[in-house]
Amino acid sequence: MKKKRIHSFILFFAFILFVAGSCEKLEDLQLPPVTQTGAGTFGCLVNGEIWLPKSIISFPSIPKVSAELVREDEHRIWKFGASQGNSSSFYFGIYKDSLKNGTINIPINELNDIGLYFFSKDFEKPSFSWRQELPGELIITKLDTINMILSGTFWFDAVNDIDEKVEIRDGRFDLIIDQIQP
Repeated sequence: MKKKRIHSFILFFAFILFVAGSCEKLEDLQLPPVTQTGAGTFGCLVNGEIWLPKSIISFPSIPKVSAELVREDEHRIWKFGASQGNSSSFYFGIYKDSLKNGTINIPINELNDIGLYFFSKDFEKPSFSWRQELPGELIITKLDTINMILSGTFWFDAVNDIDEKVEIRDGRFDLIIDQIQP
């Protein structure tokens, strides 16, 4: 009986060590490096706290980062972003037929040309979007449609329907383009 207890205790202790070792520690979180290789990375600071994408545990095959050029009506739209599974996500929509390397200063000429959003899927946390009067910048550092890479950096302020502000800073992405529609 005593051997069985010791054996059970050892198994339980090993299980606890395994679980604790596989948990990501908050202090280990870091923003990904700024790269241009199609590394599949995305990260930023949201009100000073690190925000990184992660997969939905029950659906690990659903991508946590994505980029695509799609056709909607007569317009081609670059859509790219990242998700934290069921909790929050970022979404960028650039309503331009030809996105180029370089800086897109926000605000740009027409509000309909660009959309920057931070969504929270938690109903207690409202969604935020960029408005034309708010500051921000999106820099495309690499757009390679042959090797299917979209990379860049960003920062912006966004507000929700009740004018609460969120500050998005030190953003960076290095994505593989999933599709390009003609």
